[in-house]
Amino acid sequence: MRLMPVYTLQAATSSLIWDASFAVIQLLKPGPASLSQLLVGKRVLELGSGIGLAGLCCAAAGAHVMLTDIPSVSEGILASNVASNVESYTKERSDAGNNGKPSMESFAEQAFRGNGNGPSWRNSQPLGSGSCAVGSLDFTKPMAEQALHGNSPFDADILLAIDIVWLKELVSPLARTIHSILSRTGCDAKTRKGEHVAPTAVLAFGERSHAGSAHFVSLDEVRGALKDAGCASRVHCRQLVERMGEQLSIVVLLVEPAAP
Repeated sequence: MRLMPVYTLQAATSSLIWDASFAVIQLLKPGPASLSQLLVGKRVLELGSGIGLAGLCCAAAGAHVMLTDIPSVSEGILASNVASNVESYTKERSDAGNNGKPSMESFAEQAFRGNGNGPSWRNSQPLGSGSCAVGSLDFTKPMAEQALHGNSPFDADILLAIDIVWLKELVSPLARTIHSILSRTGCDAKTRKGEHVAPTAVLAFGERSHAGSAHFVSLDEVRGALKDAGCASRVHCRQLVERMGEQLSIVVLLVEPAAP
């Protein structure tokens, strides 16, 4: 995976690789808490993608990912990293074909080719076993006002949000956005190509809050904001990581619209 650096102050936080990204990537592997079955073959909308590491790994594993961030990020570091990885994959596939090896044409290429009619997003590019596309989206603003190059955020089967709720002021806007998208894709289920897909959000973040913390949000506050927005959440798993000599707990939540 090739990641291109950014040195502007505006994109300082977006150019970092957060601990929860590695946790989600690990969960793409087989195991009791694996997210692979949930993500593979699904149309995934990632909020706050940053440099795109997690979203690109999900695409390579077989998901059809729309990686998004605010315009200053999505049109800069994110677009560059996605283009670089797609170029590398395309070259590897071409080299393999020239060497007489079996075709590496992906499922996305064979069936949908990024035309918006299947699980891949419109204008997407093949990557590994899935596909990826880039768009500008600000989760603090109403979704109905935002366009993703001919795509709609309401077409997502799965939402992916990794370490974008570490500050208290970000929690309520994110919770409202999650509910808006999940409820618009169908509170019970929706049908695409005859398959019923339950809309779900995967929310992963590090528990940085301590007693009396004025800025960092706690797990209870996140789940409370989701409940207030009309969503139900459950802890899928936890992972402990070493960070600056201390252990940080990474929590992965699965979020769905609350039952009426």
